[in-house]
Amino acid sequence: MSLMVRATAFVFADPRTQALHDVIERVAPSEATVLITGETGTGKELVARHVHALSRRRNADFVAINCGAFSETLIESELFGYERGAYTGASQGKAGWFETAHGGTLFLDEVGDLPLAMQVKLLRVLQEREVVRLGARRAVPIDVRLIAATNIDLSEAVRAGRFREDLYYRLQVIALPVMPLRERSGDVLPLAHHFLSTYARRLQVDDARLTPEAERALLSYPWPGNIRELENVMHRAVLLSRAGLVSPAELNLPGWHSNPGFAPALAPAAVPATAANAHAAAQPSTNGANAQHATAAVAETAAAVTYAGATAAQHAGWQPPPGSYAASSPAKPPWHASDMASSPPVAHTASAAGGLLNAWQALLASGETIAFESLQQELVLAAWEHCQRNQVRAARHLNISRNILRTYLKKAEVIV
Repeated sequence: MSLMVRATAFVFADPRTQALHDVIERVAPSEATVLITGETGTGKELVARHVHALSRRRNADFVAINCGAFSETLIESELFGYERGAYTGASQGKAGWFETAHGGTLFLDEVGDLPLAMQVKLLRVLQEREVVRLGARRAVPIDVRLIAATNIDLSEAVRAGRFREDLYYRLQVIALPVMPLRERSGDVLPLAHHFLSTYARRLQVDDARLTPEAERALLSYPWPGNIRELENVMHRAVLLSRAGLVSPAELNLPGWHSNPGFAPALAPAAVPATAANAHAAAQPSTNGANAQHATAAVAETAAAVTYAGATAAQHAGWQPPPGSYAASSPAKPPWHASDMASSPPVAHTASAAGGLLNAWQALLASGETIAFESLQQELVLAAWEHCQRNQVRAARHLNISRNILRTYLKKAEVIV
């Protein structure tokens, strides 16, 4: 177990994470650039800190920054620094993060969100081992080990033209893929017990422990939010526990019942029924009320398309969050305690997509003014809710960039 600054725990209990730990121990002493991949909440920064702690730079600084936290106009000055007078308001020069991490390790999280123009400059820094401040003419040598992380598929981003191929190969000299928690079940209970003892000690709860039913619930849950979600669940469970005893009721895991084999799934007939509803709403109309019904049918059927296209591994054991678009929509598919199919219901997806087209045709034929931006907003919000408010999955599901998705979400005022 590795416990470090701003880190909680990275447990190497599952055989697959033990194999990852072996790779980390072999590559950490080198100076090679490392690319860590994995879903949000899987502990990528913990892995990066572990690499740093086992390297020759362990006594130097570990500097972590999030590339998605800066706007395109600020990212260059933040990474590479700037000279006095480089732009309006630059009253004095400032070193960038590369210079700040000189002699140590620089961790670039969400490197896949870097604009293409900045990717070119990052590539040159990695090749030449020097940076040029904004507004300067002289390069500054740097001695930095770079560790990058991303929660998107960079190879797919390369094919789509959103990420430079040469930078991709420069970054992944050493590739460390961190598996989602649902694929390393051997880590679930060790992590849960660690968080349980940590929060019990912090909240002064004596003799905190999990019941056997709670342990079964933890093992049967798919953990879409990964380790971050598990930590929050255990924190809440300790707060709600009686005399330190944590049962499934205190865990409050969506979709889990007393049956340890419970795995909610979509009813096979749910999506065709939704498509039929959309088709019924798609009959020719000339009044505003029918146009509104058609608009609602478009959004509802689109939500059904995203439900029908989801894989079993991603959504086993899940219900739409209370208060979400998916939970409030009359077209949401019902959830049942039956085993989930091993593959996405392709026929249902096609049927729902046909219903969406019919509803759209009806809306066009109504002659009413279409609030297209609002409709787009509803479709994006429905996909975001369906993906448990995970921006990376929602962007991948909609085949758009995360920045575009965040633009929609900010306009809807659901994120800041």
